[in-house]
Amino acid sequence: MTNRMLVNGEEIGWYSNEFQWSRRLAPRKTLEVRGFRGSIRALLSHDKSIHVDARRGRSAKVPIDLLEHDNGIVICAGDCYAGTKRESASSGFDVPVDFIVRVPVGVVFEASMNHGQITIEKLRSAVSVATIDGDVRIETAGFGAEANTINGNVRLDLPATTDADFYGSLVSGTLHSDFPLVERAPGLRTAGPFLPMAHRTPSHAPSRPPRIVEATIGQGGVTLRVTVVRGDVQLRRS
Repeated sequence: MTNRMLVNGEEIGWYSNEFQWSRRLAPRKTLEVRGFRGSIRALLSHDKSIHVDARRGRSAKVPIDLLEHDNGIVICAGDCYAGTKRESASSGFDVPVDFIVRVPVGVVFEASMNHGQITIEKLRSAVSVATIDGDVRIETAGFGAEANTINGNVRLDLPATTDADFYGSLVSGTLHSDFPLVERAPGLRTAGPFLPMAHRTPSHAPSRPPRIVEATIGQGGVTLRVTVVRGDVQLRRS
C-alpha cells in the first residue's frame, strides 16, 4: 500500500510500510516527532540534515503528516492538527509506528508518544520527551534534558563529569543515583548516592501529592528535569 500527500509542494508519505524523509534544519530550530503507539529512537546525525525513518507494523490507513513552522518541523503518526483527539479504533492508531530519527548538532529535539518507549542517544542539543505509557531512556552528551511519563521508568545515562541541576517529581517509585546529590529543597532525602524507595500506589490515579527533589550534580549547570507518576528514576554514570 502506498499513501502519498503533498506538503508545501513536496510529496511525502508511505512506500509500502516504510517512510523516509530528510531535510536541512538550522541549529536552534526544533524537530518534534509525535507518535501514538510504537517507539521513537533519536540519534546524532552525521551531517547538517535531519533524517527520519519510520516503519508501521502492518498495512493500515494510519497517515504520516508533516507541519513546518517558524521554529522548526513537526512530524506526526497521524494528523498534526488533530492534537490528542484521536480515534484509534477507526483511524489506524492501534497500529504501531516505530521512528528512528537522526538529529543534527544544535537542533532541539522534542518527542511524544501515547503508548511506547522513547530512547535518546547522545544528541548534541537539548531534548524534551513525554510518554503516557512507556519507558524513557536518555543518554546525554552534556546538554539539558526533560523526561515525563505517567506509567513507566526514566533512565538518564550521564557522563562521569556531568555538572547539572536536577529537578525530580515522583508520585510512586524510587530514585536511584550513581552521583551524590546535594539536595537544595525538601523532598526525598539522599542516603549516600541513593534515595529510599517510596511506596507504590496500585490505583490508576495518584493518591498523594508528588515528592519533589531539587539537587545539584557536581558543580551544577545544565537542567535535568524528570516527572514520573508510576515508575522509577535512574541517574546512571555512563
